[in-house]
Amino acid sequence: MTTRIQTQAELLALTSRRARRGVFRVELNVPGYSRDVRRLQHHLNRSLNTRGWAMASLFLLVGLVVLGGFVLLAPGAHRHGVGMMAASATTLAALGVSGKLTGLWCAERRLRRALSEYRI
Repeated sequence: MTTRIQTQAELLALTSRRARRGVFRVELNVPGYSRDVRRLQHHLNRSLNTRGWAMASLFLLVGLVVLGGFVLLAPGAHRHGVGMMAASATTLAALGVSGKLTGLWCAERRLRRALSEYRI
């Protein structure tokens, strides 16, 4: 749903998660429509559309590289079988979840920073 914002109060309301619920795109209706307004609109829409999957995939990729390095460098690490597989799967799942949460947290901070830097 596209939300049209015309006042400073409506813009600052986006800092609340409850106000952002169901909002996927923002359109700023401000006189002049300057370059700063377009940039703010871009940052807001980018932050609202972030779901955290890019950061989760980055965390998983780093985890796989570290796990591969551990298996290659540790003598006999590949012989542990089921226990090693369970520990690896648990570690990768934890990395994926923490990556997603980190991505959402970064988007939240980016949104708040964009809102605090701009005043209508």
